Amino acid sequence: MSYETILHKTDEKIATINSDHPQKLNWLRRAMTEELEDALKRAADGEVRVVIQQGAGRYYCAGFDCSQDLDHAGIDTSSSELHQINHFRAVTSI
Repeated sequence: MSYETILHKTDEKIATINSDHPQKLNWLRRAMTEELEDALKRAADGEVRVVIQQGAGRYYCAGFDCSQDLDHAGIDTSSSELHQINHFRAVTSI
């Protein structure tokens, strides 16, 4: 998977994942949560023992991006909790 909203690198057993949207305070969007989940799963499947998760710019994350009408954008808001659970599972599996 190629990433558009995060930067990811692995150096030895340390993975660094950066949310890369500082102009919007690294607001979480569906694409970003999917990319974070994928990067964390890849870390868990490999030799990684430490994950550093950070945000570009001044802020780690200012919350969810609610700047668009989520229903008209085709985003199922009822599944956001599922993404949070999957994100937590991916982190704890490392």
